[in-house]
Amino acid sequence: MLVSAVGQTPKAILSEAGTVPLEMTGFIEMALRAVYEGNGAAFLKARRGGLAKGCPGNGMRSGCI
Repeated sequence: MLVSAVGQTPKAILSEAGTVPLEMTGFIEMALRAVYEGNGAAFLKARRGGLAKGCPGNGMRSGCI
């Protein structure tokens, strides 16, 4: 399963069910081509820092909603 991010608990649950989540960034077409052509997807690196980040300031005009 190609994902942009996955937590440790969901990752463990998916793995136990036989589904391996592959964290990646980039275009899905590139990832699928790499996987299906047997080139591996090592060049697709997962986002660092996770999804949950603090919002600096009061949330106004700083990209936070």
